[in-house]
Amino acid sequence: MNINNMIAAIVSYLTGAIAIYAYVNRNRYLDLALATIAIFIFGTSMLFAAFRALPGFSRILLNVSTVIMAIAVLFFLVRLASSASAAISRWYKRQK
Repeated sequence: MNINNMIAAIVSYLTGAIAIYAYVNRNRYLDLALATIAIFIFGTSMLFAAFRALPGFSRILLNVSTVIMAIAVLFFLVRLASSASAAISRWYKRQK
């Protein structure tokens, strides 16, 4: 058993629990939901790697979690840019 991968899996599952808590408490954003899914997939991949079970499937899960997290980050950046644009627009309207 690989302790480093086991620790990564435990931390990943705990982080996923915090992300679920954030999602349930009025933060219902698509990027947060996707990030939560990616975190749990990553944790499962690390768990398989820790026990040296299904190494091919573990690698596939790692790649899938990376892709989903990249998509979640893109959605987050879009949401951030949209919020910044709305704030600048409100500020500009108040200046007139």
